[in-house]
Amino acid sequence: MVRAALALGIVLCGAAPAHAGSADDYFARLAAAAKQSLDDVIAARAPKLVPPVPVKLVWKPVRLGSFDPGSPLVALTSADLDRDGKAELYAVTTREVIALGVVNRKVTERGRVEFVGEPAMPASRDPVGSAVVDKGELIASSSAWDSELRVRWQAGALVGQAGQTGALVCPGERLARVPGRNHFGDPATPVYGVQCAQLVDPIGAPLQMR
Repeated sequence: MVRAALALGIVLCGAAPAHAGSADDYFARLAAAAKQSLDDVIAARAPKLVPPVPVKLVWKPVRLGSFDPGSPLVALTSADLDRDGKAELYAVTTREVIALGVVNRKVTERGRVEFVGEPAMPASRDPVGSAVVDKGELIASSSAWDSELRVRWQAGALVGQAGQTGALVCPGERLARVPGRNHFGDPATPVYGVQCAQLVDPIGAPLQMR
């Protein structure tokens, strides 16, 4: 059918009228004929629609426990930073970073590291923060502190050290927080939050979603 449509186009091109005044009508008929031929090909090869099959859920949410962060929670993320094959949950508060895990179906604190450096002056009235995993480290920020906290596992212990100023919101992207405010960037066009994800497209190429 595709070859027939192309052949039709070639025949019509070869049969162009001698009068220039009818050229517009000729090209209009040519476009209409080509479109009709392509529509016929698409209709003949219409995809087969398969109705969705319901999937029966075989799990249910289970309460694992609770913990007291000790200070306001500003960010939360998960990652397998200790490379044991199971992800940990990292809670960022205005004071520290807390690593949590599940042991024997119970939430267990794995470790915590306090922010270091100079407190932010002025601090935002509404505390905010960020948590980004990059190259085996957790880079956490809190509006209560000028510097970020770079957290990693070393010899089985959770350790941290002061990093750069500002907040890492995505791998390779850092934003400056407005002093005393709970947002980033220009006060006239504030940015209140950025969400990033590392995905893979159908052919296996990495995608950075922002």
